Amino acid sequence: MSLLTLAAIIPAFSQNGIDWASITQDLKDQVKDAVEDDDNEGYSPIIAQSSDGQFKLFTSSYVGYSLYFVRSNDYASSLSGEFFVNILGGGFYPTENLGFEIKVDFGHNALRSRESVFFLDGNREVCALDRKLFYTSDVSRPSSSLTFLSVNLPFQVKYTTGDFRFGLGTELGINFRGHANQKYSQGQDSFDVTQKGAKINLFTYALLGTIQYDKVTLFLKYYPRPAGILAGHNLEMGYASLGLAFGM
Repeated sequence: MSLLTLAAIIPAFSQNGIDWASITQDLKDQVKDAVEDDDNEGYSPIIAQSSDGQFKLFTSSYVGYSLYFVRSNDYASSLSGEFFVNILGGGFYPTENLGFEIKVDFGHNALRSRESVFFLDGNREVCALDRKLFYTSDVSRPSSSLTFLSVNLPFQVKYTTGDFRFGLGTELGINFRGHANQKYSQGQDSFDVTQKGAKINLFTYALLGTIQYDKVTLFLKYYPRPAGILAGHNLEMGYASLGLAFGM
């Protein structure tokens, strides 16, 4: 139940003679209106909006996970992806069906490989080498990853038709805390080595498309090669991500 609903029904209890039928009907009407508002936008809770409903601010509206699909001549990619949570968002809705939205997401990203090893050279540049060249023959179960954190700013034009919302736009990523990690076993011993301070690009951008039904969003992001996390460094790669976000 929202604060607006509570604010509307509490005064009725302070009056002499409680009209339970009126209170019940008012509550039903307000819950119905709130549900309809949530269905129109697909995000909740709305923490502020203009009187005409054209400007809205919402928070903690979804969590999601996406899989990275990587093409690179410099290393062999394994299961990679990003986990993210929405922090804040806002939108301008000039019509019932059309909206412009910008959000702030926080993400944890991991590029993984079982066939290649990520490591940092003397200049903290990210390098990759075939595991057969990096490890001795008695090493087993090797895996390696390049991880980093990001603050993502997706901006989209949203169009609503029926129960579906379609979005098209771009996303700016602000990236930090890049680490190279190697895990492996040697005999009876297990090793977990992390090199911190990897040189990664501070800014990346992606083309973004979404399809939303109710509280579930399917999205696709494409990162052009010049816009990737390691563009201009030792490793070159092109990648896209496909994932789902779930509204709360």
